Amino acid sequence: MPLQEGNYVMVFFGTDHEGKIQEVKLGHSQKMFDLMTVFIGVDHNQCTLENRDFQEYLLALSNLVYFD
Repeated sequence: MPLQEGNYVMVFFGTDHEGKIQEVKLGHSQKMFDLMTVFIGVDHNQCTLENRDFQEYLLALSNLVYFD
């Protein structure tokens, strides 16, 4: 899960009751970014404080109030 420097864009799809896409919105959501970061995770061999991906993972956990 290499997290790159820079901005991120989220794509949101709105669907109708049949599941057909009705709208597409571009935007950003820190919570969505944090959820995806936690979902993807970090390989246990790379869980060191020197690893930027692990730092981002810990920050995402904190943002989502998994720990203080």
